[in-house]
Amino acid sequence: MFLFNGIIKFQLQLILIIGCIFTYWYIIRKVRKSNVRIDDIIVWIIGICIFFICSIFPQIPYAISNLLGFESPANSIFFIVIFFMFIMIFLLTIRVSQLQEKIKELTHQIALVDKDSDTDK
Repeated sequence: MFLFNGIIKFQLQLILIIGCIFTYWYIIRKVRKSNVRIDDIIVWIIGICIFFICSIFPQIPYAISNLLGFESPANSIFFIVIFFMFIMIFLLTIRVSQLQEKIKELTHQIALVDKDSDTDK
């Protein structure tokens, strides 16, 4: 069978693959219900696809680990995940700052409209 290759146990591979499929289904369900925008979810879908491929072919994390000079694949996976989470947090911080500026502008516009409506009376 193509899944079991001796690097990790078949049961673990199966659990990882089922977890990826369930997570992908859950994300697509949230997008369809319009709870989440597609452009916000693309990073998660790409991550799930990468994790799915690594679940099927566990040689990939071992090769990346050797390429980057880590002693174990777990260390390299943690490093890569933490790195991408920092990037995601930074991008979310930028988006929050932009939204705060928009809220401030809208608040000023509402105040001006209220002031104009009060002077018209």
